[in-house]
Amino acid sequence: MVPKADFDPKEIKSYLKHQAFVGDDWDFRYDSLDNSNLIVCYAMPSFVKNALDNKLANWKTHHISSCLINYTKENSENIEIMVFVDDSKVHVLGIPGGNLVIYNQYKYETADDLLYYVLLAYQQCGLDPHAIPLYIGGKVLEESPLYKKLYTYIKTIHFTKFQGDWSFGEMPAHRFLDAYATVQCG
Repeated sequence: MVPKADFDPKEIKSYLKHQAFVGDDWDFRYDSLDNSNLIVCYAMPSFVKNALDNKLANWKTHHISSCLINYTKENSENIEIMVFVDDSKVHVLGIPGGNLVIYNQYKYETADDLLYYVLLAYQQCGLDPHAIPLYIGGKVLEESPLYKKLYTYIKTIHFTKFQGDWSFGEMPAHRFLDAYATVQCG
């Protein structure tokens, strides 16, 4: 992320080169976060962009961080800490008082790894995990080891909710937070 005041679209590659692996032939992009002074920079391999150009008309991309941040800020006025859990990655957002303090994504292997990153976000935001609820979406169920580990330290955990029916069969709606946030991103 780059502050809008410092952002130059010609410099996206230089912003990313120290943060992620990017190839010289990649397609560099950016999102302007709604109601924020930040720009999210990202890149995709050119062959992916070319394949999408050939298959889809008028397609748009957004980085998942942009979508999750916008969802949290626009739809959840009481959320201060939120995580989206995937198979091996967790996205952690800290938005105390509606101000983005932290967004990061981490690879995790164990429930202890995930707990560490969540508690780190609480600490960096100056929030008490005993007083401030955690909102969670993605591949976590109440009976899962991840949830149980989080509940050991965070007594109030809410699954993310959104308008409409986003459940599919036995899978709960919070599982699809990434899809819902991406649709909202436009």
